Amino acid sequence: MVFGDKSVEKITEFKSPVADLRKVTTKAGKLISRTEAEGGYALVFGPDIKILKGLIAGTSLSIIAYEKDALKVQALREYFNKLASLPTA
Repeated sequence: MVFGDKSVEKITEFKSPVADLRKVTTKAGKLISRTEAEGGYALVFGPDIKILKGLIAGTSLSIIAYEKDALKVQALREYFNKLASLPTA
C-alpha cells in the first residue's frame, strides 16, 4: 500500500513493547532458575526494569517493587500502565 507521490527517505520500524515484555532477560532467567519460583510473591528492592519485565514474562509472580526514588516509581508505573493498555495481538 502506498500513500503520496514521493518515495520515503527512511523507513521507520516500531518494535512492540508488548513483545519485549514476553522475553525473559538473562538476569531474570538466572533468578527464576535459582529460586525455582513460578508463582507467589516477589519482593524486589531497587527494581531494574529489565529484571521486572523478565520476571513478568517468566513467572506468575505477584511482584512488589520497593524504590525510594519517587521519580523512578512514577516512571515504572507509567511504563507498565501503558503496556497494560496496549493490545496483545
